[in-house]
Amino acid sequence: MSEVKTFRYIEAKVHEELYNNLYLLSQVYETNSEFNRVFKKDMFVKNNKAAFYEVVYYLLDTLNRELTKEKLKSWRPYDIKGENKFRSELLKYINELNIHYTHANIPPIMSSHLISPGGFKFTKFMLKLSQLVIFEYLQNNSRALLLYCPIQSTNTTLMQAKFDSINRITFEVKLRINTTLEKFQEDCNKQKNVADSLVKNLTDLQKSISTAKKVQLTAEEEFFNKYTVYPSINSLEDKIVSLNSLWNRLSNIHSLLEDCKSIHEYLLSNDLVLHHTVNSQKTSNCQKEQKLNLPEFFTTVATLLNSKSLELPIVDNSFISERSEQIRSTIERYLDLTNEFNTDIQQINAHVKGLFKNLKYVENYVKLQLLNNKSESLEDNLGIQPLEVSEY
Repeated sequence: MSEVKTFRYIEAKVHEELYNNLYLLSQVYETNSEFNRVFKKDMFVKNNKAAFYEVVYYLLDTLNRELTKEKLKSWRPYDIKGENKFRSELLKYINELNIHYTHANIPPIMSSHLISPGGFKFTKFMLKLSQLVIFEYLQNNSRALLLYCPIQSTNTTLMQAKFDSINRITFEVKLRINTTLEKFQEDCNKQKNVADSLVKNLTDLQKSISTAKKVQLTAEEEFFNKYTVYPSINSLEDKIVSLNSLWNRLSNIHSLLEDCKSIHEYLLSNDLVLHHTVNSQKTSNCQKEQKLNLPEFFTTVATLLNSKSLELPIVDNSFISERSEQIRSTIERYLDLTNEFNTDIQQINAHVKGLFKNLKYVENYVKLQLLNNKSESLEDNLGIQPLEVSEY
């Protein structure tokens, strides 16, 4: 592998580890909306000032909130002057962290790298800072022994002892990990066998259910073919209600027809049919008698009135023309009355408008009189001459 490819591989690895560290921290420490907006993979491959401010403050605030508020007083920067002050405070704060955390080993960084935050050196600086935050979290919240990164020394014996201790501890950790993995693999295989057995039983059960459904469908078809299918109770109740309503309607119609039948039979009866002829109406001639017979007189009047009531007009051309003339004259009279009514309404509206106009004049006149009275009172009390106001 060439040097360029090696460098590209290392650079990509650094960006990936930084993203993974920040992602793990975000699962433990809550982030804000500004951080979530800029947080993404390879965010520092190019210069990214917005991501730099949010990420570096998030890491330092997670590491030590009280100390960060004390050291970074210019947070959050909103202009160029505030950004310059923030970068200056940040460099001083990083130097103090290297002193306070002897195992931090945060690489020194120049102010120019913070002006254009991006690239390999800047990402390596951010990675070291994220590793420090994760290490402190594990040290405060984990029961396992944490190994510090060995600091270079000229004493080779001491360095060799440190490396031997690290190798021994890492060997023990690997041994425990391998043992745990083997146990996990055994448990996984057991659970897999149980799962396979459950899947097989479930498949057999599904087949049995499918077979039972087919048998049930066949039995239902045979039953319906053999026996009469009765409708449901709800449908029967609806049909009964509908039949009751129809029966009530038929009963009303039957009653009406019975009445019509009785009237028809009554009219067809020979004894009850009224036969009227002019000659059959016999009226006594009470004028020939010398004395007035009141009962006979009233009987004669009733007979004449009855005969007149049974007389029907003869519908001929003269009758039709006479009735048509009456209808036409009635229509003309109606139209004349309508026109007169409209004329009266117009006159009333004109009178109403005149009344409103006169009322307006009266109102204005009253206002002028009130103004004159006020002016006269001012003249009497203060000697001020009132203004002349013209009357309408």
